[in-house]
Amino acid sequence: MALYDPTPEESLAAVQGEWTGMLTYRDYRRPDRMVTLPTRLFVALSAPNELVLHYIFDDGPGKTVFSYERMLFDLATGRLSWSSAADGKSVTENRVTSVSVSADARKLVFERKDGEMLARFTMELSAQALRLGKDEVQANGESAFRNSFVFRRPGPRHEANADDGKAILQVTREFQAALLARDGARLSALLLHPKILFSSPAAPARVQQRRAQGEAAYDGIDPNGAENFVAFVAQSKVSIEEKFYNIRITQDRHLAWVMFDFEFLEDGKLGNRGLETWQMLKTADGSWKILSVLWSSHGAP
Repeated sequence: MALYDPTPEESLAAVQGEWTGMLTYRDYRRPDRMVTLPTRLFVALSAPNELVLHYIFDDGPGKTVFSYERMLFDLATGRLSWSSAADGKSVTENRVTSVSVSADARKLVFERKDGEMLARFTMELSAQALRLGKDEVQANGESAFRNSFVFRRPGPRHEANADDGKAILQVTREFQAALLARDGARLSALLLHPKILFSSPAAPARVQQRRAQGEAAYDGIDPNGAENFVAFVAQSKVSIEEKFYNIRITQDRHLAWVMFDFEFLEDGKLGNRGLETWQMLKTADGSWKILSVLWSSHGAP
């Protein structure tokens, strides 16, 4: 086992990892038509000068296609061996005709004979972009587009930071404290405004029942839920407490989603339980406010 293998070729090392993009190709049955497939690509090094490529193509509803390839670069001799990694037997030898380097990318042009035509490939490699195109060159020198892969690094799934996470969690604590204190003003201050969505939506059967009773526009949502809840808290004559369990917070920049299991108690007795979710918004002054509240209701056990 080698402890000190050679350093990988820099431009190849830069393209390791996950990519998202598109494959565009000229339809073989209708050459005037272009087909585009969303594509994901995973790249790894198997040697200092060899890439392993795993493609995943979205070829329509319920149809996913996979491809596995290896590309072995020998730039000193101007050769590139390209093989199917699935069986390792389908290998094509390509001649590198051009190599150019810019500040942050390397561009390779390589080609091989493909029947009566010449298959010419252009590959651009950088840390943030990966492109691979194929043109077919006729004997008379005429060139025609065959296909092209264009990839970018996948964007961050969401942007979050620890300070915002702490601030959001503090809002959940303030909410609980406001209920314990039966402080309607303190509770209201946590909401973006008094008319936010704040409801436990009625079940479909209940909606149908109310509509059958003449409330044609009933949709199961309390339009005044926030105001009614604040008034309920402020006017309650008995203790109120809401216990939160399994709090999950997901933030993406100035938006956040908070989800948790809850138990709601009045006068120390369990009156309701379920799953609750908040949408939250970071406002212009940097504070986090509750934008909506929805919960399921299972009543007392």
